[in-house]
Amino acid sequence: VDWLSFVMLTTIGIALGSLFYTLAIGPIQLQLDFSTGYLLVYQGIFATLIGLLFARRKQKSFDTLSTQRAQLFQDHQASRKELLSATEAQMRFTSVLKKAGIEKLESAAHLSKQLLALSKQGGSIKEVEKLAQQLTAQLTPMALNMDKFVHRTTGVLLLENVQQLLLDEFLQKIRQALQDKGYSAKIVVHTQERALQCDVEKMQQVILNSFSFIRSVSATETEEEESVLLGVEETQLGYPLKIVEGEHTKQIAALRLTITSSPTLPVLNKVYMSQVNEEMLVIPEETGDLPLLANERIVKAHYGYTSTINEEEGITMVYVIPVDVREVRSKDMDTPQMLGGTEWPRADDTYPGAQEQEQAFLAAVKDKSKADLSLVEHAIDLLKDYHGPVLRKSGEPFYLHPLAVAQIVLDYNQDEATILGALLHDAVEDTPLTLEQIALLFNDEVRTIVNGVTHMESNKGTIYKVLLSHPENIHKLLDVEDTRVLYVKLADRMHNMRTIHVKGAESQRRTAEETLLFFVPLARSLFLYEAAEELRARSFSVLNGMQGV
Repeated sequence: VDWLSFVMLTTIGIALGSLFYTLAIGPIQLQLDFSTGYLLVYQGIFATLIGLLFARRKQKSFDTLSTQRAQLFQDHQASRKELLSATEAQMRFTSVLKKAGIEKLESAAHLSKQLLALSKQGGSIKEVEKLAQQLTAQLTPMALNMDKFVHRTTGVLLLENVQQLLLDEFLQKIRQALQDKGYSAKIVVHTQERALQCDVEKMQQVILNSFSFIRSVSATETEEEESVLLGVEETQLGYPLKIVEGEHTKQIAALRLTITSSPTLPVLNKVYMSQVNEEMLVIPEETGDLPLLANERIVKAHYGYTSTINEEEGITMVYVIPVDVREVRSKDMDTPQMLGGTEWPRADDTYPGAQEQEQAFLAAVKDKSKADLSLVEHAIDLLKDYHGPVLRKSGEPFYLHPLAVAQIVLDYNQDEATILGALLHDAVEDTPLTLEQIALLFNDEVRTIVNGVTHMESNKGTIYKVLLSHPENIHKLLDVEDTRVLYVKLADRMHNMRTIHVKGAESQRRTAEETLLFFVPLARSLFLYEAAEELRARSFSVLNGMQGV
């Protein structure tokens, strides 16, 4: 009770006691001898202590209720966000089905039956071809969109707040977040790394989820609160690359974050293999598993490794993430279009000069090659959809760059697959389009060329693409067997050199040096001497200009 109620109850108790004594025994006669004084003082002190005790218990009760209320509010907010996320996912699902032309599925089935019946009746080749083209035209966009949707419903997560922090600053944020939650932890750091680039808020949530899970488990198993240990150690993450000939594993610097109720950290491996190639839809068995599944999703988005160990000594959760997530995950992986069904504006083809450039290119294709113009136009339309509103540093729509590269390729090689590969050479690297989808839309030849040019490792069944370093890209080009890949790569470098003035000084220097060392000899090996001389002259112009500065 509060102090006022305590005083009132004490007064009423004295009054009732006096009344009962008077009625049952007789008038009260106070004798202020030593014994009576002792009892009065004793009872007064004892009553006061009891009052203070109850007041303290009440304060603790208020604190507990306040904490529970705050936690309930946070849980409510989290549930609300999950509900909104689920609603958005349903809307995207409906949108994808509509875009996929699901309502045309019945029509496609009828066309398939007509085609089968026509083949049995011995129909003309032209009739069969016509029906086959109609069927392909209906099924291809369905397959493309449904494949895209399946990939993005298996755990895709955008890293929307990637930033670089000093490691000490990151750990300070973790300490403060743990303190705000009322968690006490011992943090052990064994690393020479000074900075970390990641989605700070999401990784902070991973650690908080882990602490919360360990506390909830320990609270049910023991009455005493177990101490929790957070270890930060340097290690390596490995990524097996298929597109570099031979057995090659890309290894980058990483940090192992270990949260454990055990008194010691587990043995540290030199290399942990990333789990980005593993794509699955996990259904939690209990609601208590949700935080750990959320952790796995976040760490996987960071191209990392996760493991949970439950032993007698305690529960241990291991999370390994890159020191620099942008070393393996391109920022283009975190654009809104990566979410299936998200509205993504088309490229602005009304940009000054865009229509003229497009028409000039189509005229050149018609004049210099035997490529199917309808396929070329389809590829250009695809670029406008997938590259969308993205702009180059010059301010022009990005899709004009692959258009310019394809225009340059026409001077080197007039093969249809080469032209289409030039148009789509950045699609896998900068958009959600995968190599398998390119093969579906066009053919395996185009897929091979795009695969040879792109700076990404693209895996079937997963949207996660591993970014390659410059040495890995050069290594891949040295091993290429299809020379059409080299024509596209050379044309790409030619256009980059012609527009190099929009880049920063350091980027210009690095590009010019790489051009002199690799692309000029490459052009000569392809007997493109004019191209080699232009690249050489532009590279020296950049380097000499920088020396003058």
